[in-house]
Amino acid sequence: MKTSPDSLRLFNITISNLKFEQFCEQINDHIKQGQHGYVLTPNVNHVCLCHRDPHFHEIYQHALHAIPDGTPIMWAASLFGTPLHEKLSGSDMVPKLSAYAAKNDLSVYFLGGSPGTAEQTAKTLKIKHPKLIIAGTDCPAYGFEKDPQLLQETIDKVSRAKPQICFIALGSPKQEYFMYQHQNELGAAITIGVGASFDFMAGRIKRAPHWLQSIGLEWFWRLAMEPRRLWKRYLVEDVIFFKLLWNEFKKHKHPNASQSS
Repeated sequence: MKTSPDSLRLFNITISNLKFEQFCEQINDHIKQGQHGYVLTPNVNHVCLCHRDPHFHEIYQHALHAIPDGTPIMWAASLFGTPLHEKLSGSDMVPKLSAYAAKNDLSVYFLGGSPGTAEQTAKTLKIKHPKLIIAGTDCPAYGFEKDPQLLQETIDKVSRAKPQICFIALGSPKQEYFMYQHQNELGAAITIGVGASFDFMAGRIKRAPHWLQSIGLEWFWRLAMEPRRLWKRYLVEDVIFFKLLWNEFKKHKHPNASQSS
């Protein structure tokens, strides 16, 4: 992803600095041009993954957009004098972009999530937006990406449906690896990694209250909801974010000094 007037460089990744309406306009233009691209939602975990995993960082370099997902990212951007317009998590993106799709005759596909949640998400959004074009839903078996036959079947289902927007809820970093490797085979104009969004939409997992989101503690809520699955990510792997934040602070304080990322 190249730096442009509508983006900024932070933590050695390029983040799109767009209001939701601007993002939709650019997505629509991309669809009309018949191109393929994927959208990432950078948060603290993604920043830490980019630091530890060169391949994950490479995925960021080729993204169509990286839309900020996470209050700490918003705070950091403001701290360094380049405030971001809007926080748009994957969980916000599914209902908001589906509403936009319904108004603009764009088809959507729901891939991933816990068993049954993709279908329930599609039903919920169809009730709310009767004109929404549902190209399909699919919840492949756990570990499908390691089975060549199941992987190909999953890709073929999306490809046959020919959605213009494909929401992919496989969890991070699996969904990002999947989008990067298979974006052209999937045939969707736009693929977006949306994490646990289907679980939220289907009511399987309760999302953090807005006041917790606003003070940057949605991660704590998620940890309380799913401690066995998320403790290592939040309490071990993401602790390095504080070091990365300090490095970023030094880089902005002394912009001409050579800093290792």
